[in-house]
Amino acid sequence: MRANLHLHSRRSDGTLSPAAVADAAAAVGLAAAALTDHDTLGGVPEFLDRAGSHGLAAWPAAEIDVSDPETGYRSEILAYFPEGRCDGTRALLAEVSERRRERARLWMSRAPAVFFREDLDYEDLIRFKIGPLEGCGPEGEYSLSKTDLFEYLKDKGVLSSAAEYREFKKAWFDTGLLPSGSYRKTGLAEVVRTVRSDGGLCVLPHPGHEYGDSLRDLSRDRKGFRSLLRRMRDLGVGGVEIYHYGNADSEGINRIAAEEARDLGLFLTYGSDCHGPGSVKYTIRDFRGDFPGWPGS
Repeated sequence: MRANLHLHSRRSDGTLSPAAVADAAAAVGLAAAALTDHDTLGGVPEFLDRAGSHGLAAWPAAEIDVSDPETGYRSEILAYFPEGRCDGTRALLAEVSERRRERARLWMSRAPAVFFREDLDYEDLIRFKIGPLEGCGPEGEYSLSKTDLFEYLKDKGVLSSAAEYREFKKAWFDTGLLPSGSYRKTGLAEVVRTVRSDGGLCVLPHPGHEYGDSLRDLSRDRKGFRSLLRRMRDLGVGGVEIYHYGNADSEGINRIAAEEARDLGLFLTYGSDCHGPGSVKYTIRDFRGDFPGWPGS
């Protein structure tokens, strides 16, 4: 199947509604797609409904922030639910969403003084976030991120409409003018255990990110990469993502990832991490893979 199984919507840090993500997937000729919003399954029903109208194969999914002290891995894991059950994972993500909201409250407690605007507050940020989300209230299923704050500040005229997110992050978060407010990531082992109890499958996304998307650095530490994959496999992670890195090293990184995955008995998925038009990752048109389906299906 022509597949892209790593897509984001407005429910987290994408620019399109979940339904519009499905429309985009169909428009570029995909046969299978998955909405993998950060730390939320809130957009899944809308996405699946529209995907079904296009005849797309689609499954509930999410991209979950994790940490693993044994390896130092602090990134994400993709969770897919071919059987359609995800109640345990949804409960776990509700706790993560509250941590994200607490972080946003911290940002907004500082924002009026930092930007000299008394009209900036947390409730207004939430109204901005949920406004375009179909059937979503303030306590609904969505994920707040620094991208939301960035877009909110542009909407309020605090930042120029031409402002770029990376420069915003450097100017305000990297300098400490706004508190980063890092929240506790859930342990990788707990996330994998929860996803598997729902009948789900876990996949390591964009493994080249661990090496700065550099083929040279990955090649130099191939033994370490194999060790990371072995740790993932032993915890219950079943697959590795072949990814659109968008650079000259992409093919080489994916070749090594595929070789190591197959040696360890891990299946492959394909994803571009598309965040939609207007974002720095509008990649749904650029990448797809021949996905054979989930193991055992």
